Amino acid sequence: MIGGVAALPAIRPRTNGEASPSEPLITVRPARRPTGGLAEARQTRAAVRRPRRECVFRPRQLVCFGGASLGPGGAALNEYALSIARGRRPRICLLVPARGERGGEGEDRLADLYRGFSDARCELSHFFPPRRQREDQDLHAHLRRQDVIYVAGGDLVRLLGGWRASGIDAVLSQAWRNGTVLCGFGAGGVCWFAEAPTSIDGRARTVRGLGLLPWSGFALHGAEGAQRVAHRSSLLAHTRLGYAAEEGVGLHFVGARLEVAVASQADRRAYRVEAREGRLVETPLPTTPLKAVTR
Repeated sequence: MIGGVAALPAIRPRTNGEASPSEPLITVRPARRPTGGLAEARQTRAAVRRPRRECVFRPRQLVCFGGASLGPGGAALNEYALSIARGRRPRICLLVPARGERGGEGEDRLADLYRGFSDARCELSHFFPPRRQREDQDLHAHLRRQDVIYVAGGDLVRLLGGWRASGIDAVLSQAWRNGTVLCGFGAGGVCWFAEAPTSIDGRARTVRGLGLLPWSGFALHGAEGAQRVAHRSSLLAHTRLGYAAEEGVGLHFVGARLEVAVASQADRRAYRVEAREGRLVETPLPTTPLKAVTR
């Protein structure tokens, strides 16, 4: 006893594997790392951990060109559409109106459209509207693979009717949601809006568009042309806010928001159009000039 407390027996190392019976033996073993349960699961996950997959965000983009054609600065507008597309050499599909349609000359226009793009900058393809209004799965798959889908004018009513009958409208909407840039001039500049005022045989008419943009859209052909009058009549009857662009101007939308208006010619304008107290108010929008591009 030491101060009333029993002393612990002395500890000595093992000698030749044996010890005296009168002396206790304590064997100290090294600590073992746990081999099961949570620790083992963590080690296993660390060993087979895979690299994270990056999530690439592709904005929903539309470029609406004003006018019935691109005009003298068309190459600059085309270059702008390429600049916002994904990939170093974007794939572009031209949707060309059939021969005889209002606003399109079919094959006669196709050569001009191809000259508007540089072969080194993009991979071009095209198709004409099918004669039979039915779904074409090969065409749908081709459109889904594109980085830019370019609608080269045409008759707005016939264009939208053919798309809806053949399922192309749904393909274009899904492509836009997946990051494909949609653009065009004439009918191809206004078909994306909720409604597009136009004139048929001199009479004002509002056409229901694809509705990707919740506005009224209009491509101005002239300062006081019949289509501008139709636009005014439509907006006075429907108070939906609208956007208008003259020939040589592109309206770049990201989602439903107007990101920028670009102009290939200095004297061309874009407008925000709305009805106020029975009057049509056109508010000029600032435009960003584009550098001239020669082919």
